Amino acid sequence: MNPLIILLPILLGGILSLASQKYSRFIALAGSVLSSIVIIFVLLGSSFSFASAYTAALPTYSLNWFSLSTLSVSLYLSTMSINELLLILVGIISPLIFWYSIGYMDVPSENSRYYFELSVFAASMLLFAMSADFITMFIAWEGLGITSYLLIGFWYNKREPPYAARKAITTIIIGDILMLSGILIIWTSFHTFVFSTLINSQATQSTNFAIALLLILFASFTKSAQFPFHEWLSDAMEGPTPVSAFLHSSTMVKAGVFLIALLLPLYISAHLLPVILVFGIITAIFGVINAVSSKHIKKILAYSTIEDLGLMFVALGLGAILAALLLFIVQTFYKALMFMNAGSIMKANDEETNIYKIYSFGGNKTLLAAAVIGSLSLAGVFPFSGFLGKAAIDTSASSNIMVYLILVALDFLTAFYIFRWLFVPMKQQKSNPRDSRIGTNFAYAKKSMIVPQLILSVIVIGVSLFAFYMNSISQYITTTDLIIESAVSIAGVAVALFVFYIPKRALFSERSAARNFLSKGLFVNAAYYYIARFVQLVAHAIDIFDYELNRFFYSGARGTTDLGNAIRKTESGSVNLYLTAFAVGLIFIILILVL
Repeated sequence: MNPLIILLPILLGGILSLASQKYSRFIALAGSVLSSIVIIFVLLGSSFSFASAYTAALPTYSLNWFSLSTLSVSLYLSTMSINELLLILVGIISPLIFWYSIGYMDVPSENSRYYFELSVFAASMLLFAMSADFITMFIAWEGLGITSYLLIGFWYNKREPPYAARKAITTIIIGDILMLSGILIIWTSFHTFVFSTLINSQATQSTNFAIALLLILFASFTKSAQFPFHEWLSDAMEGPTPVSAFLHSSTMVKAGVFLIALLLPLYISAHLLPVILVFGIITAIFGVINAVSSKHIKKILAYSTIEDLGLMFVALGLGAILAALLLFIVQTFYKALMFMNAGSIMKANDEETNIYKIYSFGGNKTLLAAAVIGSLSLAGVFPFSGFLGKAAIDTSASSNIMVYLILVALDFLTAFYIFRWLFVPMKQQKSNPRDSRIGTNFAYAKKSMIVPQLILSVIVIGVSLFAFYMNSISQYITTTDLIIESAVSIAGVAVALFVFYIPKRALFSERSAARNFLSKGLFVNAAYYYIARFVQLVAHAIDIFDYELNRFFYSGARGTTDLGNAIRKTESGSVNLYLTAFAVGLIFIILILVL
């Protein structure tokens, strides 16, 4: 079965949702469910193996797109194990996001537009997951970019979302230019777009190819929010919460990680792993610092995603692709759960986003339980699934003591900030049990919002339990790292408990000097401003130079025209005037020769 058939139900559902405003949400949900079912049939009988998730085999499907003279361009698709992995993740998460959206999106007039854009977004990610060449990948890459722009700026009637969308698309376009430049270098040098052909060749011995790989790497950094391109992701929280859950769990921000994982043998041969490692570590540090200081309920989770993505690149930089993929898998579920939970908490508190002003989890014990499960997993507490990914990366770094110590410190801070996210609202409710705002908005308790969280909670727990029964899991996580990761994570939770929940007054309050300093995010946004200001001044100087240069040439042309007009008036037809001019000219020439 051709894998492209996977896209048909979800695209059809999105198109049909435009025609029916009343039933658009159910049509789009049905389309996503059907696509997930088709994924099962397409992958039926395949021999997926986590241990062999990467395979450099030839693409399994090709579709001729167009031919021009001797040039023939085809789209290549693959269902190798690593492609199957992303297909399965998107296939599981998509219906849950659509289901959650039914309860969350309570503006009927906007439903058709929302579900169409979300459907195209999901379809683009499915196409990306099946890509086996740069042309197919770039088509999906652009689809993700434009739909993420539309979805981040979805609430265009508000002030902040359009700004956030423009910031996101500006960063993404920088990546698009870098990506396209890298692809063109590859084509002009090697006349192929197919991943496996490049992997199996000796292309990495070329300087041009190393440059192309660097361009593609930095393009991936823009998509996967790596330093210095990471700040757009926190601003993207202005979009609807289901979009945030989709964006951060299994779709666009994972695209860069997935592409580098797919091409990792090339980066190993080109000796570029240290570059990936350094940027991954810097990004993870920035993510943690911002998460510790932020007070926005969704931005804290956004910065934790930046940290997770940084850790995935750290694993790739260490050459530990299986550790990166393990975190890639488990992060999908706990991050989708956390964002859905955050959306429900905001609904329960009349869309309040400041954790220091949120007073409850709506009195809903199921919602609170989901928050606890998600927080434990994100913190890396044993035996929840997040522990597997982070411990596997720690194990992969055990031979590099400096990287290992940094990762252990990040593990502690991760547990600290995510339980700050959990304990501060709980502290507010504990301190103000009769606050009038508690329980006034019951939109958060809709079954369509609660049930997907229950399913994800079961998956978050089930994945870890299943993994520990796999015989191969021991080769990714050593007993020592298991003990260290558990101890560090529990210590982070304990410190957060004593700082934010037990004392009468939080030691790290909303107005603390430390939080205000850290909230600057190491001044990355300020750097953006000054870079943009510098470019603006340079552009203004060039504009002035261009204007003056134009004036100079215009004046010269005008003077020449005036001189020509004056000389033309001497053509009067008078013979006497011509003889006089001839005599004067002759005398002038004689004088010059004499002198």
